[in-house]
Amino acid sequence: MSKKTVKKTVKVGKKVKKTSSKAKVWFGLFSFLIALAVGGTGIYYHQVADTENEQVELMIEELKTSLPTQTTNNLTLPNRLSGYPNVAISWVSSNPAVISDDGQVFRPLYATGNKTIRLTATFIIKPDDALAQTFFTTFGISPLQESFTVKVICLPMTNEEKVTQALASLYVPSKTVSDIGLTTQLVEDDAMTITWSSANDTIISATGNVLGLGSTSLTATVTLGSTSEQKTFPIEVVSAYDDIVYTNPNLSEISSGTYANVWNSDNLAFNQAIIAEANNQKVVRMKANLQATITTLTLIENPASISLHYQIYATDANKLNKVSTLNIRYSQDQTLWTTVATETIVDGLAHQINLDLSAYHNVYLQIYTNSEYATDLRIDIRDIVIKRKIAAHDVQEWLNKEVVKKTSSSFNLLKTTAFGGSIVWNSAQPELISAMGKVTQPEETTKVSMRAEITGLPFAVSFQYDLQINGLNTVEPVEIYFIDLGKYGQSDSGESIYFRIGAYDVLVDAGDNYKTSNQAIKEVIDKYSEDRIIDLVIATHPDADHIGGMSFVFSEYQVLNLLQFHGTHTTQLYEKYVSSYQAEGLVKECLITDAMNNANGCSQIIEIAPSVTINLIETGYYETVEPNGRSIVFILEAYGTKVLLTGDADNNDGRTVEANYQQAVGDIDILKAVHHGTSHGSTLEFLKSSRPEVVIITNGNYFGNKHGHPTADAINRIYQANNQTQIYAVVGGDVLDCTVTASNSYQCNVTDRFLDRNGTINITIDNHGYEIQVEYFDMPLELSKTQFWKTHPLKEFEYGN
Repeated sequence: MSKKTVKKTVKVGKKVKKTSSKAKVWFGLFSFLIALAVGGTGIYYHQVADTENEQVELMIEELKTSLPTQTTNNLTLPNRLSGYPNVAISWVSSNPAVISDDGQVFRPLYATGNKTIRLTATFIIKPDDALAQTFFTTFGISPLQESFTVKVICLPMTNEEKVTQALASLYVPSKTVSDIGLTTQLVEDDAMTITWSSANDTIISATGNVLGLGSTSLTATVTLGSTSEQKTFPIEVVSAYDDIVYTNPNLSEISSGTYANVWNSDNLAFNQAIIAEANNQKVVRMKANLQATITTLTLIENPASISLHYQIYATDANKLNKVSTLNIRYSQDQTLWTTVATETIVDGLAHQINLDLSAYHNVYLQIYTNSEYATDLRIDIRDIVIKRKIAAHDVQEWLNKEVVKKTSSSFNLLKTTAFGGSIVWNSAQPELISAMGKVTQPEETTKVSMRAEITGLPFAVSFQYDLQINGLNTVEPVEIYFIDLGKYGQSDSGESIYFRIGAYDVLVDAGDNYKTSNQAIKEVIDKYSEDRIIDLVIATHPDADHIGGMSFVFSEYQVLNLLQFHGTHTTQLYEKYVSSYQAEGLVKECLITDAMNNANGCSQIIEIAPSVTINLIETGYYETVEPNGRSIVFILEAYGTKVLLTGDADNNDGRTVEANYQQAVGDIDILKAVHHGTSHGSTLEFLKSSRPEVVIITNGNYFGNKHGHPTADAINRIYQANNQTQIYAVVGGDVLDCTVTASNSYQCNVTDRFLDRNGTINITIDNHGYEIQVEYFDMPLELSKTQFWKTHPLKEFEYGN
């Protein structure tokens, strides 16, 4: 799929906030009124304010040059600048524990990582003139402010941290049949040593050799200088590997097909069968008189067993005079079938089959029914379990999931697998990465072919993959996914945004409580996450279409940290959300109010990678009762590109959310439209101030949903503010049956929701700018080109015009 390259390069530095022409007109009028009120004094102080504001802009430029973008030393935060005698400066740090208000720097520990701190400068005009201050205060002339960000580089890794990291990188399987490989050299420090000991060397030796059966443990001791730590790994030596489940379908979660069609689920094809209920249990009901079958969809390399329960359908239990059978058979080509076992239906009772299949290799399996009756003879089957032996591809799949795919530094390569055995690595470019994992970082990002040979298993295994070594001049891209929650046709509203950099995953909201929405979220995370661990979940506010899917997320994935809205809610979905995160065992739970105050271990600025931060924005409404109003708003800033994510923080009920944060946000690149494109969001003033190049709209299932999203008011304002702003919607839909309602919203009864649908929108950000891709088109479809906007009766503006 080709990429849409947006005309955007990275901005360097921070724009000085110029006074808009409109603001200057109002300021002039206000000053004129002041002059009438207080005479010559008012005119004088107005002139002072106007002149010194221009001086402040020059001061800001000077500070941008003098303040470093990153530091390991204390900062000089001046209270005055030479040449500007009438302006004083006061400073406030977003995290005084790292940079104090007077510029003292306290470097964080290596394990904590670098910290990006916002320093806010307030420029006070004529601070020693009491009359001037009274005048400015009386007439609401606020001091100008400007924020500067400084990254504080963490302390170097201590010996203790190096030892801890080395121990964390070690792997020993919990169970093995064969000898295992153990790490004997470490890459963290050439002076570091590692030794192993066995709690029972009649079971497994300190070198990993299997000597007997039973449970014991292996202990690694890592030493660097005077620091020495141990880690113990329990291990069981067994005589045979556990069989692997090929399929064990949960019949209660399968959507049934019909007797008339072949349908697939859980690696099985069902023919002349449906999902039904018998004795309060879900069963597969098979028409034996029509030779119903259940067949594996793929060849099974080394089948181990099949088990199931069967019983004649109660309605047909009087049909026992003729022969009806249930058969287990196999085939290598699905043409010629060989029967392994036959069960004849002799009564109406439940029976069980347990069949050993270890003598067969590379076969399809089939449950085949037959009957001499011409009319319906139905057999109910449940508890189907097909197992297989482990194979080389299981080891390869495990390695593919566990190996490091990208790196900028050395790491200890795996020496064994979850199935045991010993690994020997070969690097195609040992000058960049050794067989131990010692990395020499190249100038440019390079992919190196790594090959592993695994010995000691019952079968030969080789594994090869490309390891990306990031270059000195290369950054790790940020990938953002605005997920298409309505692609399966159920979620009529809602929002979920996933973004990642390397192995760091963030999920913002989780849509509504629908299985189809959950499926859409799972598809994106499972496809793009490196480890299926979500480092941070952000719950913007408690509406169902944003937190409804959270219980699924917490049950499906390991979640480490939660940032959530302030306050509670009255719904059962909210209670379910609370129960799910409380059961998760989070590393940290932060309220937005704590984060804004850098309290209780929470931070207003969250650095997720070098030059990549989440900057939480003060809206003034985080403690309000109305759910939308207290939505969390933040900027994801990556390599100079700014993405503003707004939740549902609209201006309804008289709120001034966007006006409150307009100055703090400044110029942005990408805007997620407020509240799915509501008429109460994205004011013209805010859009002209923030100047987004791209606006993303997420509103569930289709254009013109039950809420009338996205609204013509919001769309028109975006194009009116700047007709070069590109709008991309996740959803689509035909406009054959749309109506303008009494409230001036536009609602549609859609028959084809995939018309003009972009689907999940992916934005990739690096140090060169950003690029946009979409799920269903080679090039993203701009809103003005959709039938929805082309034919919209309330359209006033469009892209380019």
